[in-house]
Amino acid sequence: MVPLVGALIFLSFLQSNGEPLLKENDHLAFIGDQLTSDLGYTTYVEDYLLACQPVPGLDIAQFGWVAATPDAFVPKIDSNLAPFKPTVATILFASDGKDGEARRARETSLIEALKKSGVRTIVLGSPMCADSFFYNHNTAQGDAYNQTLLAVANADKDLAAKEGVVYADVFGATLAAMKTSKEKFGEQYPYDPKGGRPMRVHYSLVTAYAFLKALGCDGNLGTITADFAGGNAEGTPGHTVVSFADQVLMVQSGLYSFSYPGLSSLDPFMQCVPFNQDLNRLTLIVKNLPTASAKIIWNDNQYGGQHWHDFTAAELAQGVNLADVIESPFTSRFIDITSNVCDQLLQQQIAGLDQLQGTPNPAAEANAKAALANAKGYVTLIPYKIVIETLVPPDPKPPGPVPIIVDTDMNGDVDDAGAVALINSFAVQGEAMLLACVVNAHDKDLSSGAVCKAIDTYYGHGDVPIGAYHGPGIIHGSTYTLPTHKQFCPDFPTDDKLPAGVDVYRKALASASDGSVVIVSIGLLQNIEDLENSKPDAVSNLNGIDLIKKKVRKLVIMANTQKTDQHILDVWPTPILWTTYVGTNVGTGKALIKTPETNPVRFAYGHHGPSLEKSSLMNGRGSWDLTAAWLAVRGPGELWDIMGPGSYRINPQGGATWVNTPGTKETLATFKMPTIEVTKIIDAELARPPKP
Repeated sequence: MVPLVGALIFLSFLQSNGEPLLKENDHLAFIGDQLTSDLGYTTYVEDYLLACQPVPGLDIAQFGWVAATPDAFVPKIDSNLAPFKPTVATILFASDGKDGEARRARETSLIEALKKSGVRTIVLGSPMCADSFFYNHNTAQGDAYNQTLLAVANADKDLAAKEGVVYADVFGATLAAMKTSKEKFGEQYPYDPKGGRPMRVHYSLVTAYAFLKALGCDGNLGTITADFAGGNAEGTPGHTVVSFADQVLMVQSGLYSFSYPGLSSLDPFMQCVPFNQDLNRLTLIVKNLPTASAKIIWNDNQYGGQHWHDFTAAELAQGVNLADVIESPFTSRFIDITSNVCDQLLQQQIAGLDQLQGTPNPAAEANAKAALANAKGYVTLIPYKIVIETLVPPDPKPPGPVPIIVDTDMNGDVDDAGAVALINSFAVQGEAMLLACVVNAHDKDLSSGAVCKAIDTYYGHGDVPIGAYHGPGIIHGSTYTLPTHKQFCPDFPTDDKLPAGVDVYRKALASASDGSVVIVSIGLLQNIEDLENSKPDAVSNLNGIDLIKKKVRKLVIMANTQKTDQHILDVWPTPILWTTYVGTNVGTGKALIKTPETNPVRFAYGHHGPSLEKSSLMNGRGSWDLTAAWLAVRGPGELWDIMGPGSYRINPQGGATWVNTPGTKETLATFKMPTIEVTKIIDAELARPPKP
């Protein structure tokens, strides 16, 4: 960790008279009977005040162990609270709705005693609302009880005004969150089948929200601004832009957006409380974006979650709150901070209870101080990046089925079988017209073309021409091609007996409508190179490049490029859509288990792996080639975005690097929908029956 040297910025929490509620070196005491040492509201408040809108030198302690009622706390102030020397105190005691004037008198005595002890700022919180469904499992009784609690809350508000202390509307905040949650998710929302968190955690966060608002937190955590026209970027205090190049902002932040321990910032419940809008605003402004929209990638760490979000240029120019729509890169740090805060509160509770018994526990007191110091020590400068991927609108798809040629290395990996199956399925549904399949690499048994034949035949397209590359090339091993060949089309020729791939290409293109064909390259580029270099023949009087220019609309490449391929791409004349590794975490194939055993795609996935239990049929397989097939026919739709313009440059050592380049014909597919949803959609399509 990089130490945070000095105070990044002193954020004032102002009262209406302009005086700060929280000041440097303040001592904040939590008082009440609803305090816990785990994920209670005090944990959330402390996390926030340490990492989001920090007050330099702030010391925090909770005193929930002292007494169960306000009047019982008063006699303990000198012995238990005074040694902490609090300057700010929050008060939250539960109400049974029957305490009325007695509660008011007890709270009055506590407030006056705290003032006499030297507490400068006091925040009085009203009780939480009751859940109208879970209160005796009787909604009518629950609603009636909340009317009683509303009277208690109003009395607390009046008392705060009379005593000149700050009021925290816990009742109003929790009631509003409960009503909105029920409207969105039903009466039993705390235990919804999608895995909603227990109600206590939800309400603890809302309670923390009410107290943080009462303490004057304004939620402005900072702004990061990038200008594409000037090529420069800057951050407000607490956020340093280290560099801005190739659409990537490298940033270091010492002020964090809040990451909810035990509750995702994108949890559906967060739609029901304005925490992010009021208290958690880390703003990104992007000026002069060269395209109409962009994908913002913020969190690319190991903790998962939604890492990206799409915005229009107008939204980015106005400013967007990253914390409201993307999981933050501060998640892991908040885990460390929270762990120490919980330990601090637990040790304070142990020390306090021992003190009440007349047996001081200096070890627990020391542990509490150490835990708080550790929590503060985790608030350091965190480096991260913000990627601004410029997006382009997808090219309009012509009416009618898309003429497709598939160029596949059907051997080592089984996703080629999935890709050919998808295109066949799209053809059955009238969305595609499969003109040809050509094989660009071979397995040692020369059965790659036969697998294409088996799949085409299963979908009713057994007459589709199949060719193979005949030049020298890479020979792959395969666990599924030969068994599929023998099982489904044993009489089909081996690859060396098939027509040359370039000849199949030229015949398919020559007979197609001008500017209509989409080529899906999900393997090596050897057939494409032969096509580019081909000469006029009896099929067409055009050479390869001119034939491509006339007939091909687009080339979709899964980026299985070799270091010798750059010259092939340099002369390609039509737009190119790259899919690269966008299908890596899309593990499809498991749905095939529901299809008939006569399905050669199911058979191939079952034989890809050392055993059936470890096969792609049982565990799924990355959808690199399936992604290319889908995009070639259906386009990005709701599943993907198209970023660009740019180009892939082949690295001398192999592999390729995407370079953002204005004015090119190359674009790149990137996720729009979460990968788990993409997986479900593609897997369902892969298992679609071959008959409409």
